[in-house]
Amino acid sequence: MRRNNLELWDLANDGDYQVIGGKGDVIATVVCVPQSGPLWITVSAYSNDAGLAASTRNAVKAHIVNTVLID
Repeated sequence: MRRNNLELWDLANDGDYQVIGGKGDVIATVVCVPQSGPLWITVSAYSNDAGLAASTRNAVKAHIVNTVLID
């Protein structure tokens, strides 16, 4: 989210697996629950401007998808 210049409001360090951030007229949420097997992640964004919400969601999602995992 920081790469998209979003201010982070909730870092999921309270155990709820949810990161929340936003800037101006958009709020984004990423939920990632650890489990065995494939990892499931949801990315959502909210705004009165549907285009802004979609572009924010897609930008955050792209950073997650393009992340290189290191073992």
